[in-house]
Amino acid sequence: NLVINQSAGEATLVGNTDVNKSLTLAARNLNLNGFVLTLGSSASITPVAFSSSRMIIASGGSELRKVYTANGSFAFPIGDNSGMLEYSPITVNVTASGGYSSAYIGASVTDAKHPNNVSATHFISRYWEIAQSGITTPTVTVTGTYVASDINGTQNLANSARLTGSFNQISNPWIKSSEALGGNTLMFTGSSLAAGVSAFTGITGVDPVITVDNPTQPVELCEDTQVTIDTSVSGADGTVIYEWSGPNLSDFSSIVAADPIFTGNNPGSNNYTVTARDGNGIVFSDDVDITVDVTPTSLAGADDETCADQATYTVSGSSSSNGTILWSSSSGGSFVDATVDNPVYNISATDVTNGTVTLTKTVSTVLGICADAVDAMVLTITPLPDVANAGGPTIDQCNTSIFTMGANVPVNGTGTWSIVGPDPGITITNVNSATTTVTGLTAGNSVTLRWTISNGSCTDQTDDVVLTNDVQPTSLAGADDETCADQATYTV
Repeated sequence: NLVINQSAGEATLVGNTDVNKSLTLAARNLNLNGFVLTLGSSASITPVAFSSSRMIIASGGSELRKVYTANGSFAFPIGDNSGMLEYSPITVNVTASGGYSSAYIGASVTDAKHPNNVSATHFISRYWEIAQSGITTPTVTVTGTYVASDINGTQNLANSARLTGSFNQISNPWIKSSEALGGNTLMFTGSSLAAGVSAFTGITGVDPVITVDNPTQPVELCEDTQVTIDTSVSGADGTVIYEWSGPNLSDFSSIVAADPIFTGNNPGSNNYTVTARDGNGIVFSDDVDITVDVTPTSLAGADDETCADQATYTVSGSSSSNGTILWSSSSGGSFVDATVDNPVYNISATDVTNGTVTLTKTVSTVLGICADAVDAMVLTITPLPDVANAGGPTIDQCNTSIFTMGANVPVNGTGTWSIVGPDPGITITNVNSATTTVTGLTAGNSVTLRWTISNGSCTDQTDDVVLTNDVQPTSLAGADDETCADQATYTV
């Protein structure tokens, strides 16, 4: 038994002390003075009416312990003398456990904001440290009473919270109860109580909020382009840390940035979550869907030519990827099927008149996020060549080896002279001139020349002319002679 009955001042421990029966606070306070006072399993404390002048001062390294052998509740009538005497008892009710072995629960109180409590507005500047040993997986309800001067901000906007061991913003944060403070009372119902020391206090009650702020969601971008994922945070205390999670984290410039840059390296639609932790380690999150569209390609093929007598033209050498195809014509002409790589185009009278038509191939993605891929080819429509006239059918000369041709000069097409059959050794001065000279045709010979008018892929027009160089004839009458008048004939 231990009786505290001071007429003045306070009783002070000078060493660790065990009380196994009755502790009576008849008058004044008992200061544990940095030591441990242990109450046995059957020990009790009287009176019931404790106050700041009749309490156990358990602060500054002191601890009041109670031995537990079974589930149950014990009220620790503790307070502090930091500045002024303040009574702030705490009750620990073990409601469930896995067993007891040399078990105890200890309590102490500190009249200050916990050093790891970064709540800025709504909190209490007092915390209790509850030590536990020998109880297997206990579940407890902790009820603490604080004084009015401990309240910062609005009392019911703070919630009870527990920190077991050393604080770590990620791996060991404050665990916040759903119970708000009120009536100068902190209550944490159904709390675990691991072996070691757990601190209980009041921290900001309302959870912080993080929001992905991109105005268009899902966020859409084209392959290999970038977008900044914008977030905003409200209601957080202290320094906020971030972590992004999802399938393609290498696409983020940083997975621990609040506003990372996302590069569309992997086409598809995926959901990403940003998990934030404020300075108390309170977790809050938001998510965003990001859709990456695949880049389309379009190749219309090389420019080409066809003849005006053709009704259709088949595109060749065209290719595309990652989208749907739609061909169009600058003249409004039609295609047999405008949705294939190499369509058949119907040549119109307008195309023939214009002489060219541009065929444009547009490839659009199904999602429509990436810009269309567009390519074009120019189809030249060649007029039919003029009818050829070689200026014949024959040109005959006598003993003259130089001939001047007289073919028609084409308006549509290009004329070309060529030799048909054996070449007797002639020279065509300019094969593309309608009026070229031809030399080297010796007397007694002839040659056939062909005047061909060509225009693009159209069928050539031809006409032939035969050149003949005749041999100059000769005549010798013989020398003058004489005959008699009586001769009836004369032989030359």
